[in-house]
Amino acid sequence: LYAFIHSRRKDKRDLFLRMHEQLVSPDKQRGRRLIYDMAATGRSVDDLTADEYEAINNALAYLDVLGVYYNNRYIRREDVM
Repeated sequence: LYAFIHSRRKDKRDLFLRMHEQLVSPDKQRGRRLIYDMAATGRSVDDLTADEYEAINNALAYLDVLGVYYNNRYIRREDVM
């Protein structure tokens, strides 16, 4: 029982660390920065270049996966918050 609980906790930690590594990658940071800039300046989605649109879409996709993992308790909620 201890081995199962320990393994499960380790798996959740490893999954969270992999997600964290992806979320702090330069392309995901760029996508989140573009979202922030769009909100701050009132820029429309129609004004984005294809590269900017792709960066935002990629960042949002990872945040969506993080939300699924959070909701299904695949990763510890305390770690996400």
